[in-house]
Amino acid sequence: MKKGIALLLALVMLVSIFAGCAKKEETPAEAETPEATEEKTTEAEKPEEPAEEEKESEEAPAEESAEDDYLKIQLPLNDTLSGLKSTFINGIYPMYQWMFDTLMRYDTDTGEFIPALAEKLDISEDGLVYTVTLRDATFHDGTPITADDVVFTFTTAICGSMGRVSKLSAIEGFEAASAGEADTVSGIQKVDDKTVTFTLTQPNSVFVEALANGTFGIIPSAYFEGMTAAEINEDAAFWEKPVGSGAYYVSETAYPNYIVLTAYPDYYEPSGIETIVATYYADKESANTALIAGELDYIIGLEEEAATNVLNQNPDLVGIPMDTSYHRWFLVNTSGTAGDQPSHPSLQNPRVRHAIDMLLDKDAICQLYGSLASPLTTHVNSNSPEYNSDIPTWTRDVEGAKQILEEENFDFDTPIRIYSHYTNQITADFMELVVQNLAEGGVQATYTMDNNSQAYLESANYDFRYMATSSMLPTAFYEMNSIAGLSTTIRSSYPEGAEFEAYQKARYDDLITAYKATLDPAEQKEIMDQLQYNGYEDMYDINLYSVGSYNIYSSRWTGMPVFSSDYSEVAAYKFSNWKLN
Repeated sequence: MKKGIALLLALVMLVSIFAGCAKKEETPAEAETPEATEEKTTEAEKPEEPAEEEKESEEAPAEESAEDDYLKIQLPLNDTLSGLKSTFINGIYPMYQWMFDTLMRYDTDTGEFIPALAEKLDISEDGLVYTVTLRDATFHDGTPITADDVVFTFTTAICGSMGRVSKLSAIEGFEAASAGEADTVSGIQKVDDKTVTFTLTQPNSVFVEALANGTFGIIPSAYFEGMTAAEINEDAAFWEKPVGSGAYYVSETAYPNYIVLTAYPDYYEPSGIETIVATYYADKESANTALIAGELDYIIGLEEEAATNVLNQNPDLVGIPMDTSYHRWFLVNTSGTAGDQPSHPSLQNPRVRHAIDMLLDKDAICQLYGSLASPLTTHVNSNSPEYNSDIPTWTRDVEGAKQILEEENFDFDTPIRIYSHYTNQITADFMELVVQNLAEGGVQATYTMDNNSQAYLESANYDFRYMATSSMLPTAFYEMNSIAGLSTTIRSSYPEGAEFEAYQKARYDDLITAYKATLDPAEQKEIMDQLQYNGYEDMYDINLYSVGSYNIYSSRWTGMPVFSSDYSEVAAYKFSNWKLN
């Protein structure tokens, strides 16, 4: 028997990018762009340009039709043309998902995963083999999308060991390929031109999300044949006008000013909007001004104060407040060292970490961020059905915190150093409030705000690091506590050694593995409760607040599904329903 797919929401962590099979140390930053990229491609493999297209200009696109004939979105800018791929992938605008389609998509209306480039997905009875049958579809140059392209897309992502490929870790052969010990992945196999199998080492209830995640949009294997990871990502000739697999292709580029997307006529789901113009704005304030002026139709993830200001000034805009899993927290440095300076000696004591949590006035912190902000006790909002209700929700208790600190012989003479790579005014206000809160308990604190995050990651020269994250799946937040889920740079903030790794494995890794291995919702809830309890008890992370945001739409645009940014990488966008009134 085969099992259909109406599976659970799945892990969405930080953005993953495709890479050619190369050794781990061969990253885009370290490898040079090839001088003769053009020689590696044929004219037939390049995207076809509309016959009427004129030479690219640095001016705004000519208005060949009325303003209402195209959708206007913001272009998230990267620093260099060679980083154009990152421009498509990064940011809150799902341009990459619109240009490169995935095997599956998540229907936010029904809560089920549905076929996209896959015609169907069959899962073996033991949950180990996922068989994808492809629909008849073509890339934007007219060449068929085949099993070779699917195998290439997923294999290069794993072999390149770049980005968030951890969601593919259940595939047989993942470890060897990601470590550079193999240039193929044994668990990804072409059956015929229309069929691919993914074989897992153990059942994984969230694996289908990887097949739906926009960071694994299918790319053309013929174009990149023989290219390394660095060459794929730095190939400006390709990324200026990519040969995509999605609903829209790039028909005009005047980077960094604007990019024009046009509906691909042979896409299996014809779009109701023919043209999208993505325009660059220097900062959030410029984009918000454009919204007010009617020059943009769509922004998601807008903070409440900015959204209120925009909506008050343009009655033709619709603002929808969205609950999201996005939240902020302090990563506690308990490794015992922090660069050239020793870390605070008392922070390795979990009772001390709890006392610090008790000193923070999270209600006052939330007031900085508006009515959509809520204080957190764990990584899961207490309003969520996933929350472990046996854990008492956060309450401030200055006297109780002071008593614990005195009982644990807290070092009141050594300041706690807080680092943030966020540098805006609201973060400065937040930091001042935190310093004041801690001082009320006799705890000294200082803070640094700058953009030199890489140096701080490498040196771990902080006691608390101000962090943010979001995910469709609550277990994702506890994978960051796990040995398997930590990057090398983040891991330096936690204790090291075999004894600690065994402790972490038992309290996080094994539970996360069990969560993914079961399809029973009751078992998953029980495991999630235990993960939250372990995280709360250990408190390597001091959770601060969650905050929702606004999606802003022009009232002239209808048919776009409404969902929070948590789902932007996996959602079915239902292009055929789109309409400009």
